[in-house]
Amino acid sequence: TARQTGNRQIEANSLAELGRIMGTWLGQSEAGKAYFAEAMPIVRELGDQRALSFILRQLGNIAYHEGDAQAAEGYIVESVAIAKEIGDRQAEAAGINSLGNVERSKGDLSAALERFKESLEVARQLGNRGMQSMILTNMSHSYNRLREIDEAMRTARQSYELAVEGGSDYLISGGHYVLGAAFLRQGRLDEARKHLKESA
Repeated sequence: TARQTGNRQIEANSLAELGRIMGTWLGQSEAGKAYFAEAMPIVRELGDQRALSFILRQLGNIAYHEGDAQAAEGYIVESVAIAKEIGDRQAEAAGINSLGNVERSKGDLSAALERFKESLEVARQLGNRGMQSMILTNMSHSYNRLREIDEAMRTARQSYELAVEGGSDYLISGGHYVLGAAFLRQGRLDEARKHLKESA
């Protein structure tokens, strides 16, 4: 193993990925945080800013899902600052999108949309269609809550089209869902039912 051979970089990377799997994907936040806590001092010792930015963003996402908006914002703001400093545009876009989710959880939909738009611009510059689709889905949900129906529909359509172009079943399902929600808000029940069935 990396620990036995003294390969600190591999050890840190493995611990960070285990933290993401447990804390973000499987929803076992305490296990995820434990792995990140173990990885953090190694990452700092190595001076690996990219890994540090990643861990901070994941800790922020865990805090967000736990309902701790203040902690989430603190972690993610630091993560984004590091990403900008080292020129990691992908991490920058992901972090700003996460900040949009935090703002939305606090009920500030206008601030959330500003974050999502900022993140979307970076994702477009990168040509990352999957990330664009995900951000547009977040925007559509926010517009729906603001009852800005035309914008909700416009961003939902863009999200779906990008998801289809990218060929991701996960994003396509999300695209169907957000379109269904937009049609439902318009009272177009047949279209809503069709897309929600596809999503399910």
